[in-house]
Amino acid sequence: MEYKYIGTIVGTRGFKGELRVSDLQTEIITVEPDTIVRIGYSLKFSKEFKLLSWKQTNKSAKLILSEIKNEQDGKELIENGIFINSNDIKISKSKSNINNKYISYLAINNDNDELIGEVIDYLDLPANDLLIIENNGKEIPIPFVKEFIKKVDNKNKIIKIKLLEGITSLSLK
Repeated sequence: MEYKYIGTIVGTRGFKGELRVSDLQTEIITVEPDTIVRIGYSLKFSKEFKLLSWKQTNKSAKLILSEIKNEQDGKELIENGIFINSNDIKISKSKSNINNKYISYLAINNDNDELIGEVIDYLDLPANDLLIIENNGKEIPIPFVKEFIKKVDNKNKIIKIKLLEGITSLSLK
């Protein structure tokens, strides 16, 4: 079995143990549920986990492991690498199966035209969609609703955003 380093766990998302992975070392991949993965600082010092889900965008991925039941369990894996058997990795032929809408767009403050950051993820959520904007090492969540999103310029890949006071102090990272 040849395990391949895929990326590094950089944080948790939510309270049920979903993990965020960045530093992706591979193209867009899919990994089937119930796949055994290894997590650790190196393959030699890793432990086995059962993957329940894997969702990848251009720059990051989210995964759920059966053994991680809460946010605290997930936090213990931050800065660990994830290794997947190369036989369990399916390379996507196209990026059409991921939601890369608005990724790499620049987020600009609608009031003063200052750069807020770059869109690194776009989440389709039941209540409303959400932009994740990288801002000085922080990940700022911005709801994709008319109160915040004032203009989308697809040609120039710019999104004008109305910032409410304190929103940039929120961070997922």
